[in-house]
Amino acid sequence: MSSPLAALAGTPSTIAEALARATALAGAEEYLVCGSARARFGEMQQLARHWGRALHRAGVRPGDHVGLCLGNGLDWVAAFFAIGLLGAVAVPVNTRLKPTEIEFILRQSRISTLLVADRFLKIDFIAMLRGLLPAIDTVLPGPELPDLRTMIVLGNDIPAAALGADALLRDSANDAAIVEIGNPDDPLLIQYTSGTTAFPKGAVLTQRAMLWNAYTAGLMFGLRAGASYLSARPFFHISGSTLSILAALQHAAKLVTMERFDAGEALALAEVECCTLFSGNDTLWMMLLNHEDVDQRQLRLRGGGARCRLRSMNGSPHASALQSSPWPMACRKPPTSPCRPGGIVRMTRWPA
Repeated sequence: MSSPLAALAGTPSTIAEALARATALAGAEEYLVCGSARARFGEMQQLARHWGRALHRAGVRPGDHVGLCLGNGLDWVAAFFAIGLLGAVAVPVNTRLKPTEIEFILRQSRISTLLVADRFLKIDFIAMLRGLLPAIDTVLPGPELPDLRTMIVLGNDIPAAALGADALLRDSANDAAIVEIGNPDDPLLIQYTSGTTAFPKGAVLTQRAMLWNAYTAGLMFGLRAGASYLSARPFFHISGSTLSILAALQHAAKLVTMERFDAGEALALAEVECCTLFSGNDTLWMMLLNHEDVDQRQLRLRGGGARCRLRSMNGSPHASALQSSPWPMACRKPPTSPCRPGGIVRMTRWPA
């Protein structure tokens, strides 16, 4: 009897393969939208390689643990891909954690390079890190975090021992191309648990595991090439990295995201970007369906990555929209504005 995994033969199993396949199939199509920033698949591949050159110049080598303490955006995704291309390991840092919790993850995961925003939303991460690691203003590493050799800051508040991301990207622009060495069984990411009942624990996930999970999960919730997929999931969460970033990459779909979830903003994005799928838990779906703007928006949402059970609607005027499918349905009115479909709309399986 053949293995169930035989059905995934030909599916990209490394970041390099996934980027190459998506670029070959849909290089001119949009891949990522976040705020005013947009990138096509081909542009994202080049941006990931550029970040790879920058990280290599900063000393990142295969097997190194690289922390990502950033909000959702192009740099998070490009740096994550670059880490995979280099054969290093990404360690997403939950931007909502307390200083002591962040210190625990930085120390326990033995992060050697940290990419960090100087500020995100209302959090001053540089001030936080100064309290945890005074050596950022002199020379790294410091005794509190002896493995942390390099800090790369996105923003203007750059401590004396840190590197500025803008300068690093500029200086590495003409460096030699990186050798893309990712192996399917190489660790790609260490995902930390929330730590509600004990200290967080890091789960090590390989390139193959994340990419195949992303592909099969995308099939299950209806993701197809050319689709427009709205996900407010934070990228530091597995639903952000695997079920959003990588699922859209594996299916050559457009991922629309935001730095923080706001139901009104999400509805506006869903209309403007012609989104047909939404990734969010039941609470987020309810916030969308009960928002005051929902009847003014012309939506094409037909499902996504969460199940809303009808009994939870309790008389909502949109309850009838959920009866025909186990997936949430939120098609309110046919759109009057044209939505340009993606260039590849029928591919559901990767060719062998």
